[in-house]
Order: sequence, then structure tokens, then C-alpha cells
Amino acid sequence: MSDFDPAVAVVLRHEGGFQRDAGDRGNWTGGAVGSGELKGTKFGISAASYPGEDIEGMTEDRAREIYYRDFWRLAGYGLIADQSVATKLLDLAVTMERNGRRGPAVEILQRAIGACGGRVEVDGRMGTMTIAAANSLPAEELLVAVKREAVEHYRGIAERNPAMAKWLVGWEARARA
Repeated sequence: MSDFDPAVAVVLRHEGGFQRDAGDRGNWTGGAVGSGELKGTKFGISAASYPGEDIEGMTEDRAREIYYRDFWRLAGYGLIADQSVATKLLDLAVTMERNGRRGPAVEILQRAIGACGGRVEVDGRMGTMTIAAANSLPAEELLVAVKREAVEHYRGIAERNPAMAKWLVGWEARARA
């Protein structure tokens, strides 16, 4: 099984420190530019997802608590046998979801399983069948497929919402990392 600490270390390296970009909807407590209070994002914890948190004063330990509770444990990423796959899923979930229970990161994993010849329903739920299928595949092959599916997901976001395209290069680089 995979460990949280090395996975969250990657997330924190990618997310960095505090920023308060008024053009980023995630920095607003209402989840849209100009909606609510402009509080920013720190360590990847955004005002849109956590409007009650002191974003600017957030400590790294508090960010770790949130990532463990709302992403790692909730989605069951620790049940993925390969550390690199579990780490990638956590890193993707942080950029795509309000929490890890159900969403695009798990759908990406499920599509990647299919691309590697496995059979699971793409429903965004990290259930026993998804975990078993992921753990039955060669980890390196699955990781490559997860990265490829993530890039396609980000491209789809940019195509559907051109205002988000300004982040596409960074998203793709992170997906491939």
C-alpha cells in the first residue's frame, strides 16, 4: 500500500505558497471571480473549496491535515499498491476536485485502467473493483496511461472554457511530471 507523506510532499512542491490572483475563481470564497471574498490559495488550499479557512495564515501542517482527511483517506489512494500511481492521483485530485471522494482524478484512473486492458466502470468512484484493477496492472504502464488521460482532461477543460486555457501549459506539465 502507498504512503501519504511522500505523496503530499509532491503536492506541496507543486502547489507552493500563498497567492491572491483576482482572476482565479479558486481564490474567491464564492467560487467565481468577484463572488464572495478574495482570500487566495496557499499550499493548493483554495478559498473556493475552503471558505472558512484562514488561507493566508494556513500552515503546511494544516494543509497536510486537509489533504489527508479530504483527499487521501476519503478517496482511498493509500489502497493503491504503487506509490507513484497513488502520488499522481493525489496530485491530480488537488487540481481538479474540492475533495477526493468522487471526481475527475478517479475517472482518469478508470480510463487509464481501460487503456491498459483492464475493465472497470468509469463512474468516478474509488471502489474495490477500481482498486483491484489498478493493483493488477503493471505500475509503469498504468502511470503512463494516467498521465496521458490527465493531459486529455486538462485539454478538454481549456476547450470548453477558453478563459481557463491560460493554465493549460502548467497543467500539462504537472500531469506529465
